[in-house]
Amino acid sequence: MMRQAVLSLSLAMLAACAPTVQQEERDGAREELSDLPAATIADAALDALVARHLGAGFSGVVLLRGGNSNAATARAYGLRNIERRLPVETGTRFQVGAISKWITAVAVLRLVDQGKLDLDARVGAYLPELPEHIAYKVTLRHLLSNTSGVAGGAMDEYEKDKAVAELKLTYLDASLRFTAGEPRFAPGRGWEYSPAGWVVVAAVIERVTGTSFAQAIDRLVLRPAGAHSTGVPAMPLDKIPGTGMAYAAGTRQVKMPTHLAYAAASGTIYSTAADLGRIAETVYETDLLSEESREELSSIEVAEQDYALGGRVKTLELGGLPRTVAWESGATGGFKSLLAWVPGEGKSVIILNNTDMPQEEQARAAEALLRTLYQAGFAPSSAIPR
Repeated sequence: MMRQAVLSLSLAMLAACAPTVQQEERDGAREELSDLPAATIADAALDALVARHLGAGFSGVVLLRGGNSNAATARAYGLRNIERRLPVETGTRFQVGAISKWITAVAVLRLVDQGKLDLDARVGAYLPELPEHIAYKVTLRHLLSNTSGVAGGAMDEYEKDKAVAELKLTYLDASLRFTAGEPRFAPGRGWEYSPAGWVVVAAVIERVTGTSFAQAIDRLVLRPAGAHSTGVPAMPLDKIPGTGMAYAAGTRQVKMPTHLAYAAASGTIYSTAADLGRIAETVYETDLLSEESREELSSIEVAEQDYALGGRVKTLELGGLPRTVAWESGATGGFKSLLAWVPGEGKSVIILNNTDMPQEEQARAAEALLRTLYQAGFAPSSAIPR
């Protein structure tokens, strides 16, 4: 368990320029990541930062972590259910969209470390049933970097017929159905953010583990990280206890994502701010992955997209130096999510929102908050207290 060192942010002066938001009680979720203490950053100072960078009407959770020797602080704002006037809590679950791809990529890399998968093997080595243009030409690396060219049949069909969402398909069934079309481009010759390739990734994981995708993600990633409030939804999100509702920007109109049971690897995993921090800490600051696999996770495959395997990697000037930042973002329905983590230092900003804020605004806020952590003069620890 991590030491409860206090983050000494000298930001109290900011409190005078923004209203204080009352922190709601947590919903009983495990408060360890570092166990979220009552107030490591002065509540008023964090509230002021949120109001300054995210706006006074922000709804969601913000978590800041000052480094590997520091504890994390999370604050909740707004309502998780407008109709029932239920407040967002630090333990409220949000669907995290494409951050699901990063979690899935971590699971794949664990299987690579175990000798069960090869990033550069053709996927037909695991799923020979797939169409020839996928089985013998597409690799896991192509799929994890969105460079496979696999046709995006799942969303194409859904746009034409919403009943597709009700289909009871296994990941293999969905792979055969939604990837049968002509490729968008030759593998490795383009980039497209399509969920269809991730259906194939999930089917590969199920084939080599002999378990369901949800069980594999839990065993390979979530349980080692202690992320007990994170999972693959087996039902519509609003049926899962502790989950917030999502709304269209500036309205009371519900904007919940469609429940596509076969799309979890691409974008339907739910989590909390603290759990995302736990997962990132375990991935980047422990030996969950081999050094080679951590390098794969942090190596950019598509330069113009800053895209690595399952997520983006940015280089930002922080504290006067260029630093590599794992930059995982997600958008689904009215949920907007962002995890920014500095590997090796553990400084992090996590923002979860349920009112459809523009992703570019969320990204600007995350960068500003990261810079604030460095401006405050925190020294990263060379040790990783457990």
